[in-house]
Amino acid sequence: MLGLAPRNLLDLTDTAKGAGRAAFQGSVAEVAADVKRVKGMGAEWMTFDLPRAGIPEMTRAMERLARELKPAAA
Repeated sequence: MLGLAPRNLLDLTDTAKGAGRAAFQGSVAEVAADVKRVKGMGAEWMTFDLPRAGIPEMTRAMERLARELKPAAA
């Protein structure tokens, strides 16, 4: 059986984006809900493309993913 392993553009914002936002873009709560939805479809793991605005922005996104998103999506 093949496992689902989606690749997603990650854009964590400080405030919610609300209706009409793209998946994996928005507040930690919004993106955590996206992760949970995909996990529920059978994803074994996910890959995230980080913002390409420079190394500081990429580092910030990785830190937020580990510190905020991972616990919220558990």
